[in-house]
Amino acid sequence: MDTARLAAVVLTPPIAQGVLRRRPRVVAAMRTLDADRRAVLLLRDLRDKYGTGPLVAGTQLRPLAVPLSAHDVVRVLDGAPEPFSLAPAEKRGALAHFQPHGLLLSRGGTRETRRQFTESVLDTDHDEHRLTADFTRTIDEEAAFLTERDHMNWPIFADTWWRIVRRITLGDAARDDRSLIGILNRLRSHANWSYFHPRHDSLLTRFQSRVTHYLDRAEPGSLAAEASQCATVNDIRPVDQIAHWLFAFEAAGITAYRALAVLAGDAAAADDRHIRASVLETVRLWPTTPLILRESTTVTTWDKNTTVPAKTLFLIHSAFINRDPATLGTAADRFTPDLWQDPPFLVPFSAGPGRCPGEPLVLLTVSTLLAVLLSRSRFQPSPQPDIATPLPFTFDHFELTFAIGDKS
Repeated sequence: MDTARLAAVVLTPPIAQGVLRRRPRVVAAMRTLDADRRAVLLLRDLRDKYGTGPLVAGTQLRPLAVPLSAHDVVRVLDGAPEPFSLAPAEKRGALAHFQPHGLLLSRGGTRETRRQFTESVLDTDHDEHRLTADFTRTIDEEAAFLTERDHMNWPIFADTWWRIVRRITLGDAARDDRSLIGILNRLRSHANWSYFHPRHDSLLTRFQSRVTHYLDRAEPGSLAAEASQCATVNDIRPVDQIAHWLFAFEAAGITAYRALAVLAGDAAAADDRHIRASVLETVRLWPTTPLILRESTTVTTWDKNTTVPAKTLFLIHSAFINRDPATLGTAADRFTPDLWQDPPFLVPFSAGPGRCPGEPLVLLTVSTLLAVLLSRSRFQPSPQPDIATPLPFTFDHFELTFAIGDKS
């Protein structure tokens, strides 16, 4: 019975909403059902019932383990890629639709080479990318489209966000290439079905040809130019990695849009450090990656009573970890940017060897855009998050709108 509840309440809602490409109507339905809160409360109940060790369940497809403590989550994430693979079968089936040779699906020496390439291009080791001046100029120019309006919804914001992303990633020549993202979105919709949907190789070829066009231009001040310069390493085709960068930037845009709603009612919003902490706090409260997956490559032993077989799918529920009262106390469900001065273990960008290499660039891009918008205009969100109270587990960006007025 508990296995059935786990499948119905924890696994089904994020899959139904679309793990790789959100389905707006299903997102709205799950918000009405308060599905995210129900999943977290069920996991808390199961932890009370079974203890803090990994919750091991036998499903019809394969064994499933859910870590229920920060300690066990750390062990799983720090144990990548061995004995906890970053690319379980479900993830391989999904990502193969649009990035079959990407970093996330790589193993062994190939993974190390592609990770090194990605970290070099994205400047992972630095809070500010070496092209920060170029990126800031792009953001400043594109933000004008939003601050000159009197209202904004998600499609309007997303259109501006994608112009910023295309310019940063591929160069100014890609600014208005909406069809490129349209092709990628179609591939991601197929990816929602993982290996249950046939691959559309001709569509993937079209997408890769478009990206290659911009890589060949190698426009100065873009990630494409940086990638072209770093691609001399063996077994690296930049086009194989850029698909994931574009995909990940959409999640960053969702976070930016939600964070703008939170910051609109925050008196401390103008401070750059506060904005950055607020972005992290937004993705803590409303993770854009609801489930982090790993697969055991060997038998693992957790305590004298728990031995987990190889090929077990380990499922880390982001909201459960990020909102755990056992770790955060009364701050678990509240907007608390001060957490990030000395944060406990949280997983807004995963952790361990599989930690998102684009985290610094994402934080830079999102924080810069928010600082520009808030310095120029006044934003009134609807619905308005009440940051003085415990916040809901779901924040549907599709329904969020803004009235925009003069800063004065």
